[in-house]
Amino acid sequence: MRASAPHHYPTWPKVFSIFCRSFAFPLNALYFVFSGLNRQFLRMGSQGALPMNPPMIVVGALRTGGSGKTSVAMALGRHFQAQGMRVAILAYWMKEPRLRGLVPGSSILSSPLFELKDGMVWREASDEALLIQRKIGAPVFLTRNRWAAWKELEKCGTGSGDGPGGMDFDVVVSDDGFQDVRLKGAFHLLLRKPGEKVRYRDLLPAGNFREGESAAGRAHCVAWEWEEEEFNEEGYGFCRELSFPDGVVGKVGVICGLPQPDIFVEALEKKGLRVEALLRGQNHCAFEPKRLERFLNQWGHLPLLCSEKDWEKLPAYAKPQVSSVTQEIRLSRALLRLVDEAVVASPLRRCLVH
Repeated sequence: MRASAPHHYPTWPKVFSIFCRSFAFPLNALYFVFSGLNRQFLRMGSQGALPMNPPMIVVGALRTGGSGKTSVAMALGRHFQAQGMRVAILAYWMKEPRLRGLVPGSSILSSPLFELKDGMVWREASDEALLIQRKIGAPVFLTRNRWAAWKELEKCGTGSGDGPGGMDFDVVVSDDGFQDVRLKGAFHLLLRKPGEKVRYRDLLPAGNFREGESAAGRAHCVAWEWEEEEFNEEGYGFCRELSFPDGVVGKVGVICGLPQPDIFVEALEKKGLRVEALLRGQNHCAFEPKRLERFLNQWGHLPLLCSEKDWEKLPAYAKPQVSSVTQEIRLSRALLRLVDEAVVASPLRRCLVH
């Protein structure tokens, strides 16, 4: 029998879908209107010269989470590093931290980006940013305004060393950002799942999608997520390859603060594991200490697993009892060829595709 979701924060898509989806549904119209007005406002504010150098690859999705944006962004970063390219990663700054002692007098409003420093904890940046830095070692820049950050990083593509920290970059990979219509010169890679159809009732706040089907037309390439046995090198897509410590078999407990824990649980069960206990948490937020301790005490006799992103958020006392599930992304050769062409293509060509 699975452990019930924590009462302090049952995942909000579950709340809407089970208890009050009918009440949230009328708000979809407001979200649809205001998000459209916001995109139009952003277009009007981004008229004029566009930053084109270094080129940017935007890894985005229509859904709010669970599409693999961060993992694919890391896979692309490693791909460019293997070619000897200097890579910068843009990650979203989840909330403005107290920057006293880090950047005196600085704030997100006055600075479009801030480089992730050694020793920063996930609360000061984000769990995703720390994961990217730990796994690929590329410079990670935190921002709430990807367009302004790209303009700042434009200085890094001139070879003058005038960019942040005196660095020059050959390519920028943005983890998320498909909804930012100001990034007109970037190459937009949209991640989708087979059979994914976005209906009006699936939009926020009642559903899990930021935009409808028509938005996919803005993408330069749609990359489909395949199962390992369906992987096709000549198609545009990717697959996830999960691995966990030796000896982990049969029944397990799972600690998951991802937006859609069911996707993570399903992936583990496809690997032959049986999830007996599931502790849900809030995305990009710490696990509530009392409920985490209770879960560890109740289910500590089982192997306990969590995602790599959740591992960044676990307190030190919990890590000896929990193992991280390693996820690697395999990108098809056709997709990598297309992305490579986008990087070497002229800025004018990338702009005209829009």
